[in-house]
Amino acid sequence: MAMNFSENANTASNGGDMGFVAESGLHSDPAAYSAISSLKPGQITDILPVFDGAGPGRRTVGYAIYKLIGREPAGQRELNDPRVQQTIRQGLRENHAQLLKNAYFEMLHDEAKVHNYFADHILKEGVK
Repeated sequence: MAMNFSENANTASNGGDMGFVAESGLHSDPAAYSAISSLKPGQITDILPVFDGAGPGRRTVGYAIYKLIGREPAGQRELNDPRVQQTIRQGLRENHAQLLKNAYFEMLHDEAKVHNYFADHILKEGVK
């Protein structure tokens, strides 16, 4: 459902999967933190409002449903853990793709030819 209807471009393509979220990252939204911290793996929250900021005057900009997949203890992960290896591979791919994209845009910028026809027209016609 999230893939088809989510307005969050960061997670819509993954079907709403937020990936690993540190507990400290949830403290910015007390309602979400409270709802998620009371879940057991596999359970989902009720529909929760998503706000545009903190403090008074904040507006509801959407709604979210969270599913807790699992809990991981804090601390260093072993390099031979497949999830750690997958995270490293994904980061390397994303960095490589970003590097190639930046190089391509730089090449396009360097090879671009811009001609200002409006300035030519003003020079030919003069200021009237």
